[in-house]
Amino acid sequence: MKKALLSSLVVMSTLFAPVNVFAYENFNYEEFINDVKIETEERKITISWSEIPGAVEYKIYQGESEVYSGTKVNFTHDNLEPGKPYKYNLIAVDSEGESIANIILKTKTNESEGLIANSSSRFPIKEVNVSTISNGEYIKFDWNDISQIEEYDVIKNGELIESINESVFNDKLDGKKERIVYEFLGKIPVDEQEKKIRLSQIEENLGEIGSDNKNTEDLLYDYVSIIKIIDKKKYETDSVSINADDGGDSVDNVKIRYTTFIADRYVENPVPYALRLTGDDWEEEVEYFGGDNRDFAVVHSRYRTQINIEADFTDEDIDLDKDVGTSKFYDENKNLIQTAKASASGIKMISDDITQDEAYFRIDHEVGIPYLEDSDEFTPPAIDYEFTAYLYREDGEFEIDGWHDGAPSHEMYISFDDYAYDELFTHDLYDFWYLFSVTPKYYFDISN
Repeated sequence: MKKALLSSLVVMSTLFAPVNVFAYENFNYEEFINDVKIETEERKITISWSEIPGAVEYKIYQGESEVYSGTKVNFTHDNLEPGKPYKYNLIAVDSEGESIANIILKTKTNESEGLIANSSSRFPIKEVNVSTISNGEYIKFDWNDISQIEEYDVIKNGELIESINESVFNDKLDGKKERIVYEFLGKIPVDEQEKKIRLSQIEENLGEIGSDNKNTEDLLYDYVSIIKIIDKKKYETDSVSINADDGGDSVDNVKIRYTTFIADRYVENPVPYALRLTGDDWEEEVEYFGGDNRDFAVVHSRYRTQINIEADFTDEDIDLDKDVGTSKFYDENKNLIQTAKASASGIKMISDDITQDEAYFRIDHEVGIPYLEDSDEFTPPAIDYEFTAYLYREDGEFEIDGWHDGAPSHEMYISFDDYAYDELFTHDLYDFWYLFSVTPKYYFDISN
């Protein structure tokens, strides 16, 4: 019996050994990653994948902890916290104990239903959850469907590469860049009630400010920008031996800088002459507003507004620093008439909370132009934006969601542990008309 069994094992090893070598050397990561599925719930994450020839066992690690080991090609991780990021390492093992496939998966649990229900009605996308699956060479993005969006423009490192009509995208990572920024840009039509409000107010305001050449159809959409920051180093895996992820690098502090500015040196005064007469004498003569005469830059002395926020996990402290640039007003010959500075009181940290592990805060920004402030008939609109940030000490994970006006130019940056700032987005001025409340908003969700 033992001799027969030994003979059988020899035959089996002879048959399967070449398969393992073949599977290892010719394993198609691109196809495998495409087959991996992640489903998320409030307290549960389910991962499923296709079978791998030659694999006798699959292992899943979360940090240093092995959370699954077995032959099934699916795993459910439950009893999790709502709205939290989770990172996994999925490894396929052959009969020699060697790794055939090794990928990193990043996702988060869904927000609690109560939190979503109580979230700001000004943010139409209640929750965006982008899962990523990668081996450092190929990557897959998969996010929850947003029913009103029919098409996304895919922008990679600032360049439009294609358009897609579904909420999943596969790509080969750029081998020369360690940090890659993907943006999935879509638009959603406003609901019927909002459409009626916009159409009536657009007609009134377009006539009032003399801008009769706007495309009304464009004003009946809002725009959604889903941004994913990919650090290739965090997706690199060892395809030869089994090494559980060490949990990543923790950070002690996170800084966020948000700046608005006018790129031109001068911009024409959009207020009709008749309305200028309702202000002070000098305001009647203003033909140009002064701009900042600059391009996007993380460090610059000229801007309309700037906020700097620092979240320090060690001291459990969140600090907000805010500033408003000086406004300049010129006559028809571009001679300086007046300077003034708007109040920064409209920049507020509405709520915040921080522990040694995670931080949360919300910023509301509403800063006007110090022009026609005493007029009873017309006041130029303010620069508006709002965002909420969730920061995590472990591995420097973050998610930031919010919205901003289509004017002027907006830029946002992030820094960890006092290192150089990295760009989160740079959104150019679309039109100064987009400062008005009835015009489209740009909603964003940014995560890494």
